[in-house]
Amino acid sequence: MLVDKEGRVLYSNSAAANLLGYPITALPGRSIFENIHPRDSGRAQGFFQDALARPGFPILGDFRFRNQGGGYRALGMVAVNRPDTSSFDAVILTYQDITDRQQASETRARLAAIVESSDDAIIAEGLDGTILSWNLAAERVYGWAAEEVLGLPITITVPPDRMDELNECMARARQGDRVDHLETIRVRKDGTRIAVSITLSPIRDDEGNIIGLSKSSRDITGLQAAGETRARLAAVVESSDDAIISETLDGTITSWNRAAERLHGWTRDEAIGRPISMTVPADRMEELKDYMARVRRGERVDHLETVCLRKDGSRLDVSITLSPILDEHRRIIGLSKSSRDITERRRFEAELWRKNIELEIASRAKDAFLASMSHELRTPLNSIIGFTGTMLMKLPGELTEDQERQLQLIQFSARHLLSLINDLLNLAKVQSGKTELQLERVACRPIVQEIGATFRPGAGAKGLRFEVGLPSREVEIHSDRRTLLQILLNLAGNAIKFTEQGTVRVDLEELSPVPGKRREVAFRVTDTGIGIRREDQGRLFQPFEQFHAKRSEADPGSGLGLHLSQRMAYRLGGKIDFTSEPGRGTIFTLRLPAD
Repeated sequence: MLVDKEGRVLYSNSAAANLLGYPITALPGRSIFENIHPRDSGRAQGFFQDALARPGFPILGDFRFRNQGGGYRALGMVAVNRPDTSSFDAVILTYQDITDRQQASETRARLAAIVESSDDAIIAEGLDGTILSWNLAAERVYGWAAEEVLGLPITITVPPDRMDELNECMARARQGDRVDHLETIRVRKDGTRIAVSITLSPIRDDEGNIIGLSKSSRDITGLQAAGETRARLAAVVESSDDAIISETLDGTITSWNRAAERLHGWTRDEAIGRPISMTVPADRMEELKDYMARVRRGERVDHLETVCLRKDGSRLDVSITLSPILDEHRRIIGLSKSSRDITERRRFEAELWRKNIELEIASRAKDAFLASMSHELRTPLNSIIGFTGTMLMKLPGELTEDQERQLQLIQFSARHLLSLINDLLNLAKVQSGKTELQLERVACRPIVQEIGATFRPGAGAKGLRFEVGLPSREVEIHSDRRTLLQILLNLAGNAIKFTEQGTVRVDLEELSPVPGKRREVAFRVTDTGIGIRREDQGRLFQPFEQFHAKRSEADPGSGLGLHLSQRMAYRLGGKIDFTSEPGRGTIFTLRLPAD
């Protein structure tokens, strides 16, 4: 085509006319710029002026022309200003339709943009496994930058134990097969192993020949871990002894474990998709609505004891816990219910309640008996002890030696029986909790001194030394003075009873405070007596336990003293400990809180 310096057509051949879509007779006199796309118009004007300014030099450009049908075609153009005559300047324009080539280029550009913006690692490889392209996602997944890996073998991403798998997949792709979503292991630049899902496809040229491989990889390490977690949770749910059921917000059952089958009687297939109300008795429907409303508000319902309905129509006592099920956006999408059969527990509790009532009745009867019998038993015993004392004092008259011995035996037996009765009554009071404590500030030094004054004469008569050890300053505690004195009397009396020679000692000590624990005071009763055999030490504080074959004839005891002392120590907030070595003596330590 020839055009003048204004761009009007002077001459056109039929090929140019056909390319532009006009009859050859319609082109002369038309401006070449009138059919150029508006967005290309300015660039085309510059292109033409450049050709005019450079005579004889070919200028290349490509523009979109509208043909007579209204559509646009991409045309490649070469313009040469050829001043062949003196009468006019002529510009020779040569056209070539490059629409298909431009579309292909645009398609490639779009595909390249898609590949580069993909979240999946997309890698192109030669048939020998050489890396030809490596997108941004591949850099994120594998850790190498593109410039580090282009030209290297793809095996840098493959663990040694997966090489056979790689070779097999590449062989399949070279044969034209597509490998979809292969879940495997790959290696990052830092050496860490990651789980990936890989799709491998052959790359073909225009003639269909396989010239390379395209690989898309997705890191599924997190998904795999989540899947393993879900599998473990599912196994826990399925093996649980509790019936675990999940429901939608409208109460439709979506899961039902084996324990639910055992508890309710319906199989999984029978239950899923049905309303949870099938497990609820008619008289409990309002309760169901209430707790489901609470769960929809995001609350958790813990250990609600209620009644459920089984497939056969029977009712069961159950304890249920309900929790909301949340999605990834923390929205409540359902609820989870855990149910446990408490029928046996309820039966046991009812039986226990009945037994407690019976025990309470029996305890009251025992207390009433002891209250009445304490007077009935003590009165005649006191009379016997009193009259035998009078006779032994020889107030009614002289006694023979045999009569005096018989009266002494009667008096001893009566006193022993009275001691047993008193111990039994004290035990009954302690066990029933009816002993009342008078808590007050108690000075401890005078109590230890009183113990010494009480037992020193008797110990001396037996040939023993009785000693006390006191701190230099007074020690006060908040306790019951009478109960404390009774415990120490029991411990000191036992020490004298089972010591034939040596020393009995009572010490008072204010223990050093331990961080985080209460301040304590210790009363220690130490003797050099016969000690306690190791096989007997575990039963020392049990009631009615007596371990020594040789006991004092003057005081055979009841076996209740240490038991009562320990019970009273507990009531004061303390405890009695001991250490003993047979044949060398025993140390009893009463520890009481100082505050």
